[in-house]
Amino acid sequence: MNKATMNDVAKRAKVSIATVSRVLNSPKKVRPETLAKVQKAIRAISYAPSLQSENIDSKLIAVIMPTTLSTAFADTLMGIQNEALKECYSILVGITNYESGTEKRLLQRFASQQLAGLILAGFSPSNEKLVRKIAASGTPCVVVWEICK
Repeated sequence: MNKATMNDVAKRAKVSIATVSRVLNSPKKVRPETLAKVQKAIRAISYAPSLQSENIDSKLIAVIMPTTLSTAFADTLMGIQNEALKECYSILVGITNYESGTEKRLLQRFASQQLAGLILAGFSPSNEKLVRKIAASGTPCVVVWEICK
């Protein structure tokens, strides 16, 4: 069985591919009746967007934290999650356990993903060059709980 495409969704919903893309990327900009029609078509054919093959804007934000055992970090993560969901973003969380090697591996892995952004709850000075490289590549980066130079 072939994987459903945006074109399949558009045909089923009787809308353009651009409308399907808008539903996936900016649903608040779509009329409610059109949104419902496209979402129904998505469910009917079990469509799952492929970020690489269909060049859909990423709705994924990576978050790197040292721990979630601290209330401050756990509350920060919940706040990020709540705000991301309001805008139809998902989050991908990596926990470093305060280990710079783990942080480096997470940064390298996340750097290879198509991300809408990267949020770091501080970072090891040994990984600063990598963080700056990710930011320079065009991925928006935000550092919380840290004062950067």
